[in-house]
Amino acid sequence: MRSSPNELAEGVRALLKASVAPEISSPQARIDLRKALAVLRAGSWNEMPFMLLSENRLLLGLLAEIEPASADLGAPFAAARDLAREALTPRSTDSYPAADALNQACRSALGAFVDAIDRDASPAFRRDWRNRIIATLLASPFNAARD
Repeated sequence: MRSSPNELAEGVRALLKASVAPEISSPQARIDLRKALAVLRAGSWNEMPFMLLSENRLLLGLLAEIEPASADLGAPFAAARDLAREALTPRSTDSYPAADALNQACRSALGAFVDAIDRDASPAFRRDWRNRIIATLLASPFNAARD
């Protein structure tokens, strides 16, 4: 049986604590090691890829709504719509780097859309879409993992 990501992270933590920590004499290096150990302990390493895929589905769903909703808003929203179309273009996400690249594309499109609504949208449109974006980001499994 193959070790899970959580088991691998725990093995690295144990190795660092047992072999590396006793050899460190620098106070700053000890602090840095404690931070690294905390990161290894805090991660949901088994779930991370699935959390990313789930967040991508949420963001893609929101972008699919934004693109047509902003169609009548004209030129100020053109760049945001282009980024949304690019993110919505079907692509393979069968590796973590590919899924992460999709996530970054979605977030770039959302950022461009927020910039455009802050500059050029009516207060009601701005409020509605900001609330929808915030709700979507709060629904991310990465936020749930922090609770």
